[in-house]
Amino acid sequence: MKKNKINLSTGNLITTNVIIILCLFYYSCENTITKSSDILDCNDVLNGSASVDDCGLCTGGTTNFEFNELMDCEGECGGSALEDCAGVCNGLAVLDECDMCGGDNSTCTDCVGIINGFAFTDNCGDCVGGTTGIDACPFDCAGIEGGTSWIDACGECVVEGDLSCIQGCDGNWSNDGSELLYNDCGVCDGDNSTCIVINEINYNSSDDFNPEDWVELYNSSESPINIGNWKFRDEANDHVFIIPENTILSANDFIVLCKDAVAFETLFPGVNNFIGDLGFGLGGGSDMVRLFDSNEILIDEVEYDDDDPWPVEADGGGYTLELIHPSLDNSLAENWLASMVLYGSPAEGNGDE
Repeated sequence: MKKNKINLSTGNLITTNVIIILCLFYYSCENTITKSSDILDCNDVLNGSASVDDCGLCTGGTTNFEFNELMDCEGECGGSALEDCAGVCNGLAVLDECDMCGGDNSTCTDCVGIINGFAFTDNCGDCVGGTTGIDACPFDCAGIEGGTSWIDACGECVVEGDLSCIQGCDGNWSNDGSELLYNDCGVCDGDNSTCIVINEINYNSSDDFNPEDWVELYNSSESPINIGNWKFRDEANDHVFIIPENTILSANDFIVLCKDAVAFETLFPGVNNFIGDLGFGLGGGSDMVRLFDSNEILIDEVEYDDDDPWPVEADGGGYTLELIHPSLDNSLAENWLASMVLYGSPAEGNGDE
């Protein structure tokens, strides 16, 4: 019998090639150094732990699925059977309003202690609603429950105590300083110029005491006012006296405009705050006295008469017309009296001032 001889060197080469081919075919071979196998799991992760579950879904490992996730409580893949709150498949037990599984709500008590009551603790920590009669703390305009921010009259959400929104004298509200304010004599958006008042009039002196005609002006404001270049007129527009430039009338002070400065100073030597000469006199029966600012805006006017209801004592009787109080409407006769002092009180307060 003839025996087959094997070339050992050639046989070793053949065996090695077969092993390499098998390793490539099965994606796995033993690492000759670590003696471990390198295998891809169902999620294609080398040596990963993902595996196919009973429903054919690759689960675990680096997947987002749990083992048998698609299986319902009856073991059916993709089924709809669910466990109830007691863990019974397709059971009927549910949580009652007291969060008790299978309960009948009998164990529920509200924050007042009433079974099945409706009181509850709000986000402010107070027991409200139900039998308490207390409303839950509301959300303020800043979205804070129980907060104290509020919408002011300017339509802005502000913190409690913020009173920056002010109503102007025209009725409008503002918080940016644009609101209109009353001036010192109560005129809306005035510059205090309207606080200059025609306060006393000497239009017909007595024969035995004749300082000539004069008119007293009074600043009823709390601020000095520059009346320089203002114009004084009677009823005739061409009768104009221009007050000297930069004439300042102090707060709560007087100044006299006189027809004849020499005659006035002679009979009233103690009066220093006067200006003359007007260049025209006033009507002895009736006339109009008018005061304009430097822009020809009418500041004040009085149309007097020597007949009732105007005080007749001022018509040559040695008295003057005196406004009862600077705050009164000097266009009305009832607000004027004959002076309390004979010959009047130029540059001084009237009786009730």
